[in-house]
Amino acid sequence: MFLRRFAAGLLASSLMACACAGTTPTAASGLIATLQVDCRRLGVDDELALTVTLRNGGAQPLVLYRRLGWGEGGGLGLRVTDFEGTELLAPAVAEAEADPVLLADAGNYLMLLPQRSLQLVRHAPVAALVPGAGNYRVSVEYRSPVAAQDALPKSYFWSRESGVAATQALSLEVGEVPACASHGMGG
Repeated sequence: MFLRRFAAGLLASSLMACACAGTTPTAASGLIATLQVDCRRLGVDDELALTVTLRNGGAQPLVLYRRLGWGEGGGLGLRVTDFEGTELLAPAVAEAEADPVLLADAGNYLMLLPQRSLQLVRHAPVAALVPGAGNYRVSVEYRSPVAAQDALPKSYFWSRESGVAATQALSLEVGEVPACASHGMGG
């Protein structure tokens, strides 16, 4: 009982309120990924804050590899397209070999109890994501960077073979002048 309460306390996270955000979750075998952005109308020189929430929407616990990051081998891939669907920035495939020492450490895994979530925030300059002013769509995909055969936990582990949990795409309107002030105004 103590371990369960301890794990629940560690993993409980409250959803951040974002004035300009709205999401619809996409589920893949119990894991639900949602995306919020701090502002949907931005300037090319603005910075975009993306908040990804991974929630266990199932009835059983899910175990995730704790060392989540962005890009190749990290598990989280950012996808940016124009409104015609042309990929501008696509998630890197998580095929990097994980360090066997890290995979054997129980501290590198976390258990998400049912209806519990984990949030990660990334800040990115808009100019690094899009070529210029225009209308775009942004989404995030989570794919475990660890194969089932390499993971320490064998039960309830969300492995590379479990598939992708993807967020719905959010629309962004990018202009030439700054539109979203760093103190949360705009949008």
